[in-house]
Amino acid sequence: MIKITFINVGHGDSICLEWVKDGKRRIGIIDSNNPPKQGTPTIDYINSISFDEVFFILLSHPHLDHYSGMLDLINHCVANSISIKHVIHTSIINSEFIRANLKSLSAQSALIDLFKRWSELHNNKTFDVSFIGSGMIDEIPLTPDLQLKILSPSHSEQSKYITSENYNNIHDEEGAHNKPIANLLSTFLAIHSDKWYILLTSDVEKATFHRIKNEALLKKKLKIAQCAHHGSIHNFFSGFWRDLNKDPDTPIVFSCGKNTYNHPNGDIIKKLRRYGYEIYSTNKVGGIQGIEKEDAQKTTALNMFSTVRLSKKHSQYMGNKSFIINTKGVLNNLN
Repeated sequence: MIKITFINVGHGDSICLEWVKDGKRRIGIIDSNNPPKQGTPTIDYINSISFDEVFFILLSHPHLDHYSGMLDLINHCVANSISIKHVIHTSIINSEFIRANLKSLSAQSALIDLFKRWSELHNNKTFDVSFIGSGMIDEIPLTPDLQLKILSPSHSEQSKYITSENYNNIHDEEGAHNKPIANLLSTFLAIHSDKWYILLTSDVEKATFHRIKNEALLKKKLKIAQCAHHGSIHNFFSGFWRDLNKDPDTPIVFSCGKNTYNHPNGDIIKKLRRYGYEIYSTNKVGGIQGIEKEDAQKTTALNMFSTVRLSKKHSQYMGNKSFIINTKGVLNNLN
């Protein structure tokens, strides 16, 4: 069994995985954003659950909306004697790399502070720090029946990152802090058993979806997915999502918040609904507002002839999103 929670961290990412192995309740945390003036939602979430150790903390790529809360999270664990086994990332720990991927001095300073803390705790043998890149880390065993496979970044994304000098001038939807080129380093993760899988896409580029569309594990049954880059049209490959083997109403989640780019894109949402996905979001922004109005109109029309209400729950488009998949692949929607 595994539980996955998409934590509402505003316009950014934080995902918590929960599972049991060898009698230990383990969690894995992918990204941790602290929305401005809104506290520490990742810390709040892990304080609300029971677990024995943090098996890993993974930074999907070096963008502020994915790591702004990570230093607080690590310091909280250390201060409260919470065991962390591994820290995993896709970054190169030097000043040139930091300047290449981040615009603002505040974002650069925050990443430097995080790297320094990682190095200190690694040297003190508090946890291991591991680099993802070009297949150096391919798969992480969670249980005997469940693996976390890293589909990206691969050598292909690393090569494009190195050679794409003008990439930062293309589709810049990163605001004042981030440079778009860092999206090429984003992790594309598949948590899978022998029959089903979950997809976690962080901010991966459209070309990565083209590259992995024929991966063998994608022939299994998709149970839950995350839509890439908070629902940006520039990261969406329609054919990939259309052709996946999935159940009717498979959940797809948008990790999003207030933004100037109208994420998630309304056209993406319409296509995903047409392909049979059930839409979930951590906030009612962008195209989510449009489908909520459509749902309300349909409900109003139905209620003229029936007393049965079919409106979407408020929680479907707001707040944390949690799901459990048992060992047989049965999905339990906790929202």
